[in-house]
Amino acid sequence: MTVQRLADFSSSRQRVHTGPMALTTLGGYALFFGENSRALYRTDGTSEGTHLLRTLKWRPASMTPDIGGWSPPPRMVVLGPQAWWLGQEGLWTTDGTPEGTRWVGMLGLPEVATPPVAFDGALYFSSEGRLYRSDGTAQGTQELAQVSMKEVAPVQAQDVGGKLYFACESAASGGELCLTDGTPAGTKVVTDLVPGTASASPRILGSIAGRVVFSATTGDGTSVRRLYSSDGTEAGTLLLHPFASLGEDATGSGLAVELTVLQGAAYFPCQSEATGQELCRTEGTAATTQILDLIPGADSSAPRKPSVLGTKLYFQACDNLGIHQGHCRLWSSDGTLAGSALIGDLPPNNSGGIGMSPGLVPAGDALFFYGESSGPALWRTDGTAAGTHVLGQLTSVENFVVLDLRRDSVAFGGKLLFTAFGPSDVEYGLELWSSDGSVNGTQRVSDPTPRRGKGTALQLLAQDERLFVTAHPGGIGQALWRVEGPPPGIRTLHVSSASLNSWIGMAPVNGRLLLTSASSLWATDDTSQGIHPLNVAGLAPGSLIPAGDRAFLPGRQLWQTDGTEAGTVLVEAAPANVSHAAFVNGGLWFRGQAPGQPDVQGLWTSTGQPGVTTFLGAVGAEPADFTGLGSLTLFSARDGDAGRELWKSDGTAAGTVRVADLRPGGEGSAPERLFAWKDHVYFWATGADGVTTLWKSDGTEAGTTRLRAATLRRGVEYGWDDGGFIAWGDALYFAGQDAEGGREPWRTDGSDSGTVRVADLVPGPGSSNPNGFMWVSPEGPLLFAAYSPTKGRELWRLDSADGTPTLVADVVEGPRSSQPEKLTRVGSTLYFQADDGTGMGLYRLRGLLADTFAPRLRCPPPREVTTTSNQGASVSFESAAAYDDSGEPPVLESTHASGTTFPIGATSVTFTATDAAGNEGTCTFSVTVTGTSQPDAGPTPPDAGVPPPEPPDDSGCGCQSGASSLPWTMALLGLLGLARRRSREVSEEP
Repeated sequence: MTVQRLADFSSSRQRVHTGPMALTTLGGYALFFGENSRALYRTDGTSEGTHLLRTLKWRPASMTPDIGGWSPPPRMVVLGPQAWWLGQEGLWTTDGTPEGTRWVGMLGLPEVATPPVAFDGALYFSSEGRLYRSDGTAQGTQELAQVSMKEVAPVQAQDVGGKLYFACESAASGGELCLTDGTPAGTKVVTDLVPGTASASPRILGSIAGRVVFSATTGDGTSVRRLYSSDGTEAGTLLLHPFASLGEDATGSGLAVELTVLQGAAYFPCQSEATGQELCRTEGTAATTQILDLIPGADSSAPRKPSVLGTKLYFQACDNLGIHQGHCRLWSSDGTLAGSALIGDLPPNNSGGIGMSPGLVPAGDALFFYGESSGPALWRTDGTAAGTHVLGQLTSVENFVVLDLRRDSVAFGGKLLFTAFGPSDVEYGLELWSSDGSVNGTQRVSDPTPRRGKGTALQLLAQDERLFVTAHPGGIGQALWRVEGPPPGIRTLHVSSASLNSWIGMAPVNGRLLLTSASSLWATDDTSQGIHPLNVAGLAPGSLIPAGDRAFLPGRQLWQTDGTEAGTVLVEAAPANVSHAAFVNGGLWFRGQAPGQPDVQGLWTSTGQPGVTTFLGAVGAEPADFTGLGSLTLFSARDGDAGRELWKSDGTAAGTVRVADLRPGGEGSAPERLFAWKDHVYFWATGADGVTTLWKSDGTEAGTTRLRAATLRRGVEYGWDDGGFIAWGDALYFAGQDAEGGREPWRTDGSDSGTVRVADLVPGPGSSNPNGFMWVSPEGPLLFAAYSPTKGRELWRLDSADGTPTLVADVVEGPRSSQPEKLTRVGSTLYFQADDGTGMGLYRLRGLLADTFAPRLRCPPPREVTTTSNQGASVSFESAAAYDDSGEPPVLESTHASGTTFPIGATSVTFTATDAAGNEGTCTFSVTVTGTSQPDAGPTPPDAGVPPPEPPDDSGCGCQSGASSLPWTMALLGLLGLARRRSREVSEEP
């Protein structure tokens, strides 16, 4: 089999931001989230060693690069050889390999847990007001106590002396300080600082000298956060300073975020009325807690979190943090008031004040920070004025993503790995950089997300063994392509300026393709243009619904067409605002405006013939998902007594009734994806228990039942779910989920025992999320798109019902996904769209089926010319147009070459096209030479002495003087008429 990219759907490519965030070291490499936390990457600090581990969250291919705001990344914790974090759907883990990067899930918990904390060889988290200890498996998850761990950044919990301290919530004590030693008996509230159910709302800062340090409100009606330390007992929980606090708690964060420890003491920003905002020092007791009043009196130095370099503290002192704002200076301190000082005068002004983003990050022998220098820049300092300078200019990206050097960098191999967007990065976005503290050693590491197009295919459709594609190039407008192979076999037939809110639609009718484009209707043809408009007054087409020898065009009005202007007419007696239409049981079923009730949508049906458009009533309001089952039409609808449920109709108002109330009450069961197979309709619906499962119905209440109700679930995951069914062989295939695995391929034969999982492509709770099922032929294989950790989302095949799915092709090598979509078979060739990392393009897959399809030909029109001689006339003609389902040009031969002399009368010219598999196709047209030849005068006696007649002149009259033509001339003409010349020609574009 061969896979080939034929064309890009995008007219241009855009810069893409990888956006590395939350860098974390694990073993000998670093991990980071990218693409707005949709992907996990691994790096060793080199371009070659930076690659994708796994896509964590699907993103629609048609979406443009993120520019509307990025979400904060998950917080990652390391436990032994693995890292863990909380995603939107549960717990994840990685060992740094694609195979070992997996979704763990909910661990049997009733709701998603809080972000995990690593302690004593296990993970700790809360769910539904309970604290759990877990080894990362459902079996190894143990409830410890009915207290919940509060999610507080940046220090969620602190290990002190073999006990884990954390802010907790309990029914008896409200929000207080808790600890656990990993056992139920050793899990408790340390002290109830604000007695009763009121809360002290503690926030942990860190630990020093075997004591946990935290801030808490006092419950005295103010929101001032005071400083405490604790040894884990109520008696040993102490107020550290009578006046120092972390300021008001209105912002929910307090002034200090965490402690910085230097030579047995902890330092952090604090404040008091007498000193303003200054630096606090503590060794965990009240006696050792003091305020270092760097600027005496109530004026503030406004310090930020210190960092350690060598034997000193370094910190930013700012009136307001932020590049382009604020006025910051750098200070150093040995932990004493006398040993604290400004670090000289720093550019760009003599006051030493520059704009800074928060955070001084140590790496190697320097501290790094984001600062101002004629725009954003990366700075470094060694603690001296001379050693403080700019390493490189950056481009501001804060309009859509807020960078935090403390979070989005890590010291690795003596260097700083960080996130940056260089000012000259025309090709590159927000990417991973590294710095060794020198200008030349500050450079981009890698760009794993190159520029990509945002174009996409809207629809692929096979017609006459050709492929037609409607595509959106990523800018404004849409286009119709006709595809007969690689370029130049791809031809643009039509371009529309319609936006994606008015998508082009296609449908086959009477051997041609109809196209709706904005407010116009087009039809393909065999002319050199390949398409022409159908100019019909008042036509404003919406979608196209094929209906045998015609198509319906629902919209503000209901039209029908046979593909001609004369045959494009309004449907008599049809209502306004037609929607949710489907052609079922020989008629169009749709939702439309009820007669005389403009605000009511009711059920209608029409054959398109005069007098056969029927309003079936407002009962069954908002009908949708029409499906034929024998003579009945089943659909979903709602009425005043119930929510959306399963309905049926025999085409009469009296015969339009609800089949069953599967979920009594106003919510309804919301049946969807109705699919008729054999004598039942299969669909997804939500039962009285609130669980969405697989159902089948024969159109009666008694015959409407669940399949595998106890275990099988729909398992919807946004973006990868089409919820559909396909019949192949003796079973229906679909994507489902049960308690033993994630969302995987399933099949059913209509019975409980015959409803089984086909394969667990991602073992455990993870999901392969299969969709896009289609069979290539009745004998197979069945194709679908699915995910695997090592290959990403690619194309898979199933060759038999009891077989094992196998990968068809890895369009993008490694774990990055090509996201194949819109699989369409044209003869023996499969087409689809996929992304090779540069954007969506059109792909061709050959070799999946044996080629038994003959090439298609279109002969030139018949030719009629006047004879130019007794031999006839030389006639030139165009070659036949030939194409093959394989997409490769066939070899073309003809019985006569263009320019051949054709005899008087009609001659058939046959073209034969032969493809690589030896299949032949033919077409024939006629060449007619009109006129008469000179009459034959009969034989001349040999002894008459009359010379033979002269050959006819080339006057073009096609005649000759004399009573008759000579016998040898007639013989010659006969021979010429029987002669056949064959020429091998390369097919031309139709």
